[in-house]
Amino acid sequence: ATMDTMDAPEALAFCRSSPGAVVVTVWPTARAVADKARSWIEDCGGRVLHSQEVTIRRRGAVATMMALYHGEDWIHSNFWYGESPL
Repeated sequence: ATMDTMDAPEALAFCRSSPGAVVVTVWPTARAVADKARSWIEDCGGRVLHSQEVTIRRRGAVATMMALYHGEDWIHSNFWYGESPL
């Protein structure tokens, strides 16, 4: 694989071994501007090594939110568990 395209296991291994690596999540409501998000990352000097659409079903929505926002104070106090659609 090149540094421009990696499959998911390669990208995960890179993130685990690179302290400066980050994972960017573009939410479904922003799907229409996903290309703009990619351009912004690249304009800031970043490189997208792997891109993949993921379907998050209702049963997994809360767990996904808690994993993505782990460590944020509001996740336990200002979070609605199924009371509102994600």
